[in-house]
Amino acid sequence: MATAVEVLYDFDYNQLDVEQRVVVQQRTSEIKSLLRHRAQNAVEIGQKLLETKEILGYGHYRAWIESEFALGKTIANHFENVAKQFANVPNVDSFDSSALRVLAAPSVPEEIRQEAIALAAAGEYVSHAKAKELTGKAKPEAKELFQPGQAVQVTDFAASHQGETVEVLEVSRDLIECKTPDGETVSFFRSDLDTGEAAPSAKPAPKPKASKPHPIATLDAKLDLASTRLELMADLLRRSLIYLPPELKAEAEELLN
Repeated sequence: MATAVEVLYDFDYNQLDVEQRVVVQQRTSEIKSLLRHRAQNAVEIGQKLLETKEILGYGHYRAWIESEFALGKTIANHFENVAKQFANVPNVDSFDSSALRVLAAPSVPEEIRQEAIALAAAGEYVSHAKAKELTGKAKPEAKELFQPGQAVQVTDFAASHQGETVEVLEVSRDLIECKTPDGETVSFFRSDLDTGEAAPSAKPAPKPKASKPHPIATLDAKLDLASTRLELMADLLRRSLIYLPPELKAEAEELLN
């Protein structure tokens, strides 16, 4: 379960222009007021978060939600998803706040959400358990390809230890933590690794004649991968800013943003 994060620094409103500062401080006050009540206000909180995110941009937005509300990115995303999916639902009070979070997840099919909305419109209170029941019947979860203790090969040319066989230690949503042959613990993207699993066949099928990928398409794919890695590195650097002297912190923040 996602939890509140430790407040690492105060949000500096002086970095905003006057108009932005007035709006963001007003939204700060409003959201703090809503957070004091039960989460039936989740839709309104999400709307205000989305509005402020548009003003601040990603970098300043992360600092703002952490310093003002002690909210991590995951919790803020829950509020944003609820606002996107349930802002126009008239009987939203017929949902448990945690049910809204479950049903608003991007992975939930729209027909499941509409089924829940129909139940609420008919007078049924949609609890967290009911939301889990509805989403659970959508489709079985896909089998996780990577399991702790499994031997996999590093295939991506841009990854460290390319060509080596490594052992899976821990599996998360985007990264796979592995142990290399020399005992080093390294995190890889899923796309960096190959499980070696393939469907068996009686005899090899002839290779289809396929056109060679266009160089631009290949370059785009490599740029996308590099961009993802840079974003992760930038996020880690932002978290390390608290350890810098004040005279260097502002300069580092400017470079990152």
